[in-house]
Amino acid sequence: MTRLKSGKYCRSILFPVVFLLLLSACTPPVHDHTITTGTLIKEMVDLEGLTYFPDPSYRTVQFSSYDRQSTSPDEPGWFANSDGFGGEPVPGFVEVLKQRDENGTGEYLMCDVKGPGALVRLWTARITGDIRFYLDDLTKPLYEGPAQPFFINTYKTLKEDLPEDIFSGVFTQNVAGYYPIPFAGRCRIEWTGNTDHLHFYHIQFRLYEKGTRVKTFSPDDLAAYSDVMAETAGILKNPDE
Repeated sequence: MTRLKSGKYCRSILFPVVFLLLLSACTPPVHDHTITTGTLIKEMVDLEGLTYFPDPSYRTVQFSSYDRQSTSPDEPGWFANSDGFGGEPVPGFVEVLKQRDENGTGEYLMCDVKGPGALVRLWTARITGDIRFYLDDLTKPLYEGPAQPFFINTYKTLKEDLPEDIFSGVFTQNVAGYYPIPFAGRCRIEWTGNTDHLHFYHIQFRLYEKGTRVKTFSPDDLAAYSDVMAETAGILKNPDE
C-alpha cells in the first residue's frame, strides 16, 4: 500500500473526489422516457428540474424577424433595426419562396428545422398575413390560417373547442405564447403576406440530442392531456397555493 507522506498528497486526492461527489449531486438520474406534449406541459411548473442539467440534453435555437442587414459588428448595418415594421430592404425571413405579386403578397419561409425537437415559444407584437404550419413530413399543413392567433393562442387555433379561460395569463403572457409542440422529425412554418405590413415574430425551439424519443404533437393531445393543462395552469395562476 502506498503511504501518503504529506498533506499535499492528501489534498491532491481529496479535491477530485469532492469534485466528483458535488458533480454527481447536481446530475439527475438518467431518465429513459419519451418526450410528449404532456411531459413538456408538466415541465413548465417543475422548479426542481431547473436545478439539474436537462436530460435528455438539448440546444435552443430561435428564428426571428431581425433586420437581415445586421450581419457582423465590423460590417455596415450592425445596428439596423428594420425588423418587422414593414418595408425592410431585405425580407426578414429565412428564404423567399414566392416573389411578391401585383398586390405585394409573397410567400416566405420562417423556419424549417429537423428533429427531434419541440416548439416552445412564439412571440409577436403584431403580425399580419397567414401561415402554414407543418410537422414531420406532412404534405398537408396541421394549421393554415391567420398568423396572429396562432402566435398568441396556439392551442386554441389547433383545437377550437378548448376552454380559452385556462390559457389567458398563463400559457399566453402579454404577447408571447408558451404552447409546447413536440415533433419527432421536422417543423416548418411558412408565411404568406405583404412585407410592407407588420410582421414581427420570434419562433423558439428545443432541438434534442440525436436518438431522443419524441412523440409528435397531435390536436388529440389537447384532450388527452386536458387534466395536465388544467393543473399546470392552476399552479401558474396561483403558485403560492
